[in-house]
Amino acid sequence: MNKKMWFVFLVIIIVVAFVFMFFYLPKGCTKEAKICPNGTGVSRNPNLNCNFDPCSIPATIKMLYSQNKNSGIDECMYNEEKTYSFSLNAYDAGNNFYNEQGELIGNCNYFANMVDSICEDAQDCVNVYMVENNIWGKPAVDEYGLEK
Repeated sequence: MNKKMWFVFLVIIIVVAFVFMFFYLPKGCTKEAKICPNGTGVSRNPNLNCNFDPCSIPATIKMLYSQNKNSGIDECMYNEEKTYSFSLNAYDAGNNFYNEQGELIGNCNYFANMVDSICEDAQDCVNVYMVENNIWGKPAVDEYGLEK
């Protein structure tokens, strides 16, 4: 074979290799992780166009959201246990605290003067859901993708 034939052959091999790499090799995503509100981590998923896998939703948050989507939900710590503060999007409605089993463990209705100690003692509260256009003027939040 002469030099011209070798060159054409080499170009064809290179083109075929690039086509194979582009269309047939699995696509990778960047190796970042997202920390979910409950402390677990999720990575990017090539089957979801490299979007993050969804965070698992605690059962209590699902229950509270299903009861009333016009609300706000915070994850807090109380006596070294995770708790959830649920606030209706209404003036003077107060908020209630629930444990991880979904049981009501505290009432924070200042208007009706029904205030349990958890209202003042809950710590490290993080807002994980907030309805859009709420009475508090806070931005909408949906850390667990409840509205999807």
